[in-house]
Amino acid sequence: GILLEVTPHINEGNSIVLDIKQEVSSISGTNSPDGLITNQRKIDTQILAADGQTVVLGGLMQDKATADATRVPLLGSIPVLGNLFRTKGTTKGKTNLLVFIRASVIRDDEMLTGATAEKYKAIRDVQLEARRVQSQLMNANSIPVLPEWKDPVAKGDSAAAGTPDVTIQSQPAPIVEPAVATPVEGQ
Repeated sequence: GILLEVTPHINEGNSIVLDIKQEVSSISGTNSPDGLITNQRKIDTQILAADGQTVVLGGLMQDKATADATRVPLLGSIPVLGNLFRTKGTTKGKTNLLVFIRASVIRDDEMLTGATAEKYKAIRDVQLEARRVQSQLMNANSIPVLPEWKDPVAKGDSAAAGTPDVTIQSQPAPIVEPAVATPVEGQ
């Protein structure tokens, strides 16, 4: 899987320092009696970015070569003639993972609401498109879709539409009195 950990530090002015840890891991194709073997590629870096600037993380490249051999049972085992019933091949691949990060400082509630609405609507659009494509093949109701975004009713209202109102009622903690142990005679 892919693990991305970003810790932002806001400096004076419009700059942001991003501490970034990125890891890509996969299970190796080889077998071991000790268990699974995993391949890991890591980047630990620190980036200075301006507010609104997009930075690119690269360098997580992987070259992969896989050898395949297939044959027709019995006929592929015959010396010399067996070559007619066998195939060998090598598959080569190269993976280069690029991660684009846009650093933005959210300075007030209005910017937070706008950024939240933008991301919420983008996710909902992807879900609606998946449902539209799925409806051409089969029942599209199996794909969940977020409810439509509604802006908060009043300024300062932190409850966004689609997020249920939650009321937390506190109850006094029960008083627990320590038990007194009585010695048992004869032991």
